[in-house]
Amino acid sequence: MKKILSIMLILFTLIGCNMKDTPTKEVEKFLTKYQALSDEVLTDLELSVESENLSSTNKVTYMDVMKRNYQNLKYEVTEEKINGDEATVTVKVTVYDLYKAMKESNDYLVDNSSEFEVNGTYDQNKFREYELNEMLKTKYTIDYTIDFYLEKVDDEWNIIEPSNTVKEKLHGTYNYEME
Repeated sequence: MKKILSIMLILFTLIGCNMKDTPTKEVEKFLTKYQALSDEVLTDLELSVESENLSSTNKVTYMDVMKRNYQNLKYEVTEEKINGDEATVTVKVTVYDLYKAMKESNDYLVDNSSEFEVNGTYDQNKFREYELNEMLKTKYTIDYTIDFYLEKVDDEWNIIEPSNTVKEKLHGTYNYEME
């Protein structure tokens, strides 16, 4: 009986040590929330979509575009650096290249503007519908290297609010031509 208790204590200690909060685990939890479309992620997405000037149909399509992107997000942690109560976790992410789909849609608009007219007038909603459908069906992906910054507060690692650039990369909408 003592042997079984000793083995259980050793296993509990090993498992407990492995469950310790680390910067890498915190970033993995963050990215997994996107992949799993957690309630928190969906709420943020809904708020973001609501703020867009889109028709109700286009809002639904935009939600579908982003959900598809999040669910298919792939990541690999490549490095973790800890310096006291601060850490940097470097991650290679792969997302759909929605920026490319948007750019190609705009290029198409330039050469085919009459397709997006209603009674001789440009219809923004008609174009957005086209653009969102192109984003929804894109197969192009892009890799980004992203640094997540964390700080330790009360023995827990917390991700510092990612910059807009990081968010755009995660969303696949980052304009990499500006680099």
